[in-house]
Amino acid sequence: MFINNGEFDFLEGCTVTFVDYVIFAKDYFLSEIFPRFLEMIFVTIQKKETLEILIPLLITLFLIQLYFGRNKDEQIGWNTAYANCIVLLFVTAHLGTYVYEQYGLDAFYNLGSTAYYKTLFVLILGLVALSLMFIDYFHSIDERFSFLMSSSIFIDVISFIGIVLVYSSIEFDWITLYASIFIFLLVIVFFKILRALVPPSESAEKYLEEKEEEKEERLRLVRHNILVKQNRFRRKFEWVMIADRKLVNWVRRRKNKLKESWETIFGSKKGFN
Repeated sequence: MFINNGEFDFLEGCTVTFVDYVIFAKDYFLSEIFPRFLEMIFVTIQKKETLEILIPLLITLFLIQLYFGRNKDEQIGWNTAYANCIVLLFVTAHLGTYVYEQYGLDAFYNLGSTAYYKTLFVLILGLVALSLMFIDYFHSIDERFSFLMSSSIFIDVISFIGIVLVYSSIEFDWITLYASIFIFLLVIVFFKILRALVPPSESAEKYLEEKEEEKEERLRLVRHNILVKQNRFRRKFEWVMIADRKLVNWVRRRKNKLKESWETIFGSKKGFN
């Protein structure tokens, strides 16, 4: 697909406008992604054994978000991120036990089967948990990216998706991937609103006030720097403005003299442009 003058050109040769693309995305979401999202949610009700591990995860996630909603001056640290990865590792161990009890070791030899893909998924999930633990333990990468990947929201959403896919017969396809991304974004928005509604503590209020003052100070410095640059520009090119004014005045004087000469010769300014 290519973009050309606001239109989307598909490889098949058909061309649709941006509005058509938005309509197609909306229809695809309502017909494919949203039903898969509902299927992933309701499977936890059908498979009640999943609630044994999901309910503690959800309660923990809710309480953690309430804590950070009240204490807005605090942020996740390396130790908390490392602990979150350990939670994901325990979830992976639980899923591995379930897959082994259901399919045994034969799942490795049945290529293309549901058991094979579930086993492969659990192994990948375990590899992700170990990789995040390694990163958080050694502080290997930038903390902003690491804390995002090891946050309670990301870890619990990944755990939820893993539990749903392993315990159910939902296909591992692109629709499931898009539905998982939608769940992740939905959870982020929900807890973002929740944390904003929680009254902050006294220390958090002071922190927010200081952040607001810092923001205003940065804006003041930006405005000051803009004014300084404008003054420098004016001083640098002041001779151009002076020359322009002199030229305008000279042209105005010459025009007045020509008008006077015209009036002297012809007795009227009529006909002078």
